[in-house]
Amino acid sequence: MSDLGTLLPLLQMVAPVPGVPLAYKPATLVKPSKEAKGGRWLIVWWQYSTEEGKVVRRRQGFDLNSITDRKSREKRGSEWCTAINTLLKAGYLYSTQPVATPAEARPLLTTVEEVWAAFLLTKQTLSKGGKSNYKGIGDILLPWCQQQRVTQLTDLTPPSGKSFLDYLRHTHLSALTGKPLSAKSTNNYGFCLKTFQGWAVEQGYFRPEALPFASMKKAKTGKSEHHKPYSQAQLTAILEVAQADPQFYLYLHFLYYTFARPRREVRLLRVRDLREAALWIAPAHDKNRVGRFCDIPPHLNTLIDQAGLRAFPPDYYLFSRQGQPGPTPVGFNYFYRKLVPILQQLGLSDQHYTLYGFKHSGNIQLWLATKDLRAIQKQNGHTTMAMSETYLRGLGLLQNDQALAHFPRMGG
Repeated sequence: MSDLGTLLPLLQMVAPVPGVPLAYKPATLVKPSKEAKGGRWLIVWWQYSTEEGKVVRRRQGFDLNSITDRKSREKRGSEWCTAINTLLKAGYLYSTQPVATPAEARPLLTTVEEVWAAFLLTKQTLSKGGKSNYKGIGDILLPWCQQQRVTQLTDLTPPSGKSFLDYLRHTHLSALTGKPLSAKSTNNYGFCLKTFQGWAVEQGYFRPEALPFASMKKAKTGKSEHHKPYSQAQLTAILEVAQADPQFYLYLHFLYYTFARPRREVRLLRVRDLREAALWIAPAHDKNRVGRFCDIPPHLNTLIDQAGLRAFPPDYYLFSRQGQPGPTPVGFNYFYRKLVPILQQLGLSDQHYTLYGFKHSGNIQLWLATKDLRAIQKQNGHTTMAMSETYLRGLGLLQNDQALAHFPRMGG
């Protein structure tokens, strides 16, 4: 929050105006009551509005409500209050009209690292997944710039930008896999770079005719083998090992039966999301950001009852490090780390098997048992049946090779 040139547009503030009185009420962090389910945390302050000619109340959530840990959220809220109050004391005003920041109030940023840091401040309201892509490409770009002595922003030219893109596509190895980036990852990073240079043009750091990453082209993505579904025999073998850990065993059943995503949806389920025969995926975690219900099949409901999940406090997460519902969810890769040794034990490692494979396996088995496309659509939360058809074809289904064998002969 130290870059004033980036902070002011986010807060819709402009520099002090001669003759306008210094009138404000300091920013404070407002938390919802514990009884208010789903209440939002807000920063509230009063500030003089240049449009209305009076002091008005302002409320913003910023990135607070995307932070799951309460202490981290409180710390972030304190940081926002400190930054806002510093500006209020200096006489900054509220304005919805875009006003250029005075040159003397804006720090002079000259290095690639400084400008990239200022750019990242504009992405603080993104979800954790959204921010990870920007952090990821930054972790590649900045060391490369240091190594190639492209440290000043004036060094980041179309030729040097093209050199970096060549490095990204053909030389850089993923820290996670030790292999070159996939086409999908390359495209995600390319989008981030183009967003960066677009922002930099608006801020006056780049000229439109000299963009460093203008040569970035979208890579063609073929059909991926990642997240392969498991056979029934493989599922049986995995469950035999997993049953030694009751919470992990239950988690795998949630993936298989609900078709919910492992990390963003199932991992963050709360006790209150369990209904009698359905499961609620909250909008904040739903892929489409609207929220949806998944049916709970009888076998999964039996496991839920045996674990006594519905008896815990409603705000508790279903999956915590205590092995039962608790106030804090398990980490992002907690269950994947439990799966890896099982895959190694069964000789399935390095074969594109992941947690997503359980979701795909459930889809396959439901389709083979029912041929009910509507059930597939509803359980996955697909907006159209066409999406479900495309998804099933990607799993090797709906390929009726025998259909033409029954084609009547011409002429009878």
